[in-house]
Amino acid sequence: MKRIMEDIRTHMFERAYVLYGEEAYLRQDYLHRLRDALVRPGDGLNVRFFTGKDTDPEEVIAFGEQPPFLADYRVIFLEDTPFFKNASDRLAAFMENLPEDLVMVFSQETVDKRLKLFKAAKKYDRVVEFSRMTPEKLSHWAKEVLRHNNKIMTDSDAAKLVARVGTDMGLLRMELEKVISYTGSRQNVTWDDIDAVCVTQIEDRIFDMIRALTNRSREKALALYYDLLALKVPPVKIIVIIGQQYAQLKRAKELSKERLASSELAAKIGVRPFAVKGLMQCAAQYTSEELTWALEEVAKADESFKTGKITDTLAVELLLVKLSMKGTASAGPAQRRTGT
Repeated sequence: MKRIMEDIRTHMFERAYVLYGEEAYLRQDYLHRLRDALVRPGDGLNVRFFTGKDTDPEEVIAFGEQPPFLADYRVIFLEDTPFFKNASDRLAAFMENLPEDLVMVFSQETVDKRLKLFKAAKKYDRVVEFSRMTPEKLSHWAKEVLRHNNKIMTDSDAAKLVARVGTDMGLLRMELEKVISYTGSRQNVTWDDIDAVCVTQIEDRIFDMIRALTNRSREKALALYYDLLALKVPPVKIIVIIGQQYAQLKRAKELSKERLASSELAAKIGVRPFAVKGLMQCAAQYTSEELTWALEEVAKADESFKTGKITDTLAVELLLVKLSMKGTASAGPAQRRTGT
């Protein structure tokens, strides 16, 4: 990464850059930095963008063989193309000896390091892997983002922020922008500031999943689950939060007849005040028996993978399928319609 930044600073570029890895935010960040440095505004003659599995290697090569027009470089950007998964001997041969006035920039989530193309790209010494950051590194990064905006946050609050938002750098950056805007000219960022504006991304998504289950939209619930897996949320954590949220629904159901203010309900249920309305609406669609049954199913799912009967991923999938039935395993249709 330091070499890329030095190339940008000196405006002396290598002929090939390969940006790969799971951390899409960083890949996109460096891709945009290279684009801004390499491409003059309005220059449509010396740059081409190729995206996706249908990219034709011959078209890439044909463009790359042409000299630049009134510019230092001809530039090719390739995002999520198939060439680092499926061998392309023609492109690999072209990469062996790229023209001096051509720059190729690849951005891929995964690469096959055994392919000739990867080995050809490595000789230009600008192959960079962007791995997901650990929570500790993300906490440090969050503090650096704030520091560049003349803000200060404690180590413990930075760690809690990452725990709340999750490890997706794009989401974390958006939440930091909210904090920066919310605190205005004030330098110190407190936990109260974070709590006021930063959403609990993982918990919110899981509650969206529960709302989908409440409406018996199994497909939507599973899609949300797969999104969480893509964000590297462990299935065991998802099961725990599902259990916590069904317990909150059960508590909300019990308190629904007491006509308490939102702030009182929030304190008794253990949620933030703005979440009370959605929670009560969701709880109203269940009977007490259904919520008890749901909590029993969560416990069974937890036990099934901890004892090695099935994998944790499958345990959550099966749990979601069962919960989408909304308690039919324990309550008859007439009973479920009464709302008792």
